[in-house]
Amino acid sequence: MLDLKAKMKLAMEQALTASENRLEDGTVNWNFVDADVYMDVYGGVEQSDRNDNLFYQFFDELAFEMSA
Repeated sequence: MLDLKAKMKLAMEQALTASENRLEDGTVNWNFVDADVYMDVYGGVEQSDRNDNLFYQFFDELAFEMSA
């Protein structure tokens, strides 16, 4: 499972640098970051092979770490 979190961290770091993932005031649009990270991690993966609960647990942990 650490591989998933490591993969998500890399995808999130990339998504956070994308200008299209920022609001007009420069703050992060977390909905867009979420979409980018999800597609980077699970794009092309069968639904039955996805663990959305774990994804969002890790997403919340990483978002908290990176926004601190």
